[in-house]
Order: sequence, then structure tokens, then C-alpha cells
Amino acid sequence: MSLYNELCTQINGRWRKNVPMKNYTTMRVGGPADLLISPESIEEVSMLISWLTKNSVYHLVLGAGSNLIVRDGGIRGVVISTRDSFNYFRIHEHTIVTGAGTSIATLSAVALRAELSGLEFAGGIPGTIGGAVKINAGAFDCSISDVLQEVKIVDRMGIIRTKKKEELSNRYRESCINESDMIVEAELTLIPEKKEEINKKVLLFTNWRKSHQPMKLASAGCVFKNPHGMHAGKLIDDLGLKGLRYGDAAVSDVHANFIVNHGSAKASDILMLMDKVREKVMNETGIDLIPEVIVVGEDTNA
Repeated sequence: MSLYNELCTQINGRWRKNVPMKNYTTMRVGGPADLLISPESIEEVSMLISWLTKNSVYHLVLGAGSNLIVRDGGIRGVVISTRDSFNYFRIHEHTIVTGAGTSIATLSAVALRAELSGLEFAGGIPGTIGGAVKINAGAFDCSISDVLQEVKIVDRMGIIRTKKKEELSNRYRESCINESDMIVEAELTLIPEKKEEINKKVLLFTNWRKSHQPMKLASAGCVFKNPHGMHAGKLIDDLGLKGLRYGDAAVSDVHANFIVNHGSAKASDILMLMDKVREKVMNETGIDLIPEVIVVGEDTNA
């Protein structure tokens, strides 16, 4: 911890040690992180990541904690949270510049009020814009890459860079942004449209989510990527796996591509259930379901 003590003396933002990650993920699982830091500025992120790289310290960038499972042993390293100082946006005509920690659902509501179309699909998505850009999040045949114009990142050496749209060859649930790059800001270009028309689409998508997704239980969102031309949820449902349970983790009765936490599930329960579902689908259909959720951290016996 002496190394972390040295780091903390250089940080203006808030920091905490031994932070339970279950309090910072939408799945409500995860052991403690050695150190959680909320940097105050892009310049502080630059200094922080440069220091972490120089000292060979593992780090994880954390937004809303959706699409993420932290193992029960927690994280030996530093978690960088974007939810405080990077929760901002600016609107100029039909462009929104936003910090990586801004909720994508919030931006959808902001765009509606500004009569800007292109983020209707994002209403109800629990993640932040940084996470959405990182995995090219989307729904209803739309994705964040449709409106993304440029993104500001800090690379592993602490250098601040800007990548333009033409450099971002995004694919389904993937972006070309390096795993080691931290997204700090994004610029989105939207289309002017009447508020009434935008609101119709927002309500349509939001109501669909309420009736087709398990909104009342903790989850990480869709667990598996959709195979080409197929829906992972239907494959799982067709095999009668809804309700399959391991400990307090269960395949949702509402949407089979969600695993939900009924209250006291551990990360190990969720990962075991994912393995069981994946194995069953492979054995019965020959299709290998690729996880969409990101799994990090150590097991308790590590």
C-alpha cells in the first residue's frame, strides 16, 4: 500500500481504499478494489495513467458499472471512476460534447428536450457514454457509432489524443479503441427533429424494455452477444433455460439473455450459470455464445 500512499498524495480528486465493487456495479457483485479514484480533470487522468503505467499497476476504468462482472476476490489495482467530474455535457446547435461519465439515458433525455434525434434507443440503458463508446453499445438496430463524431482519449502513456469518426471503424458491440485507452470525452452529432416525433420513438423503445427486460432485479444487461443473424435470448429460451438457477443467480424469466441477481448472488454464481448456459447452447445447437459482459478481477482463492 505504500505505493498507493505515494499516488494519493498527487491526486486532487477523491480516493478511497478497499472499496467493495458490488456497490459500484449494476449486478451488485464484486470484491474490494485496492483503490478507487475519482480524478478531477482530463489533465489529472493523464498524470494518473502515466503514473500507473510507469509503476506497472493494473487499472480499470469504471462508469456506471453496467455490462461488468467483478469477481469475488476483487481488484488488485486501481479503479478510475468517471461518474463525478466527467458527468457533464454541452450543446451547440445539433452537436453534444459530453464527458465519459455522463449517463447515456440522461443524454437521450437531454437530446429530446433539445429536439435532437439519434439517441432515442438509449432511453433506459444504464451505462455511461464512455462505456457505450467503448463497446459500441446499441439497441433496436441503432448504435452509438451512428452519432459519434470524435472521441477524446488518454492512452496508456498518459498522452491525450483525439480520434475522428473516420478513425473509428466500429463493429457490432466492438470499437477500435484500444483496451488500454481511457475515454474521457465524446462529441455526438444529432439530427434536428420535432420533439413530438422523438418522444414517440423514446416511448416505444422504453415501453418495449419495460415489458421485455427484467427492470426490477439487478443485472449487467445482456450477457451474450447475438450470433450473426440470430438472437442469443431466443436460443437460450428455446432450450427451456429461463429460470435456471445457481445460488441466487438466475436466467431471467422475462428475457433469457439476462442473468439476474435475486439478492445475494456472488460473482462465482453468475459465472457458473453463464458457463452452464453456454455449454448447453453449444451442445444442443453447435453455437458458441460469446460473452458481452466484461469479467474482471480475481477469484477468492487467487
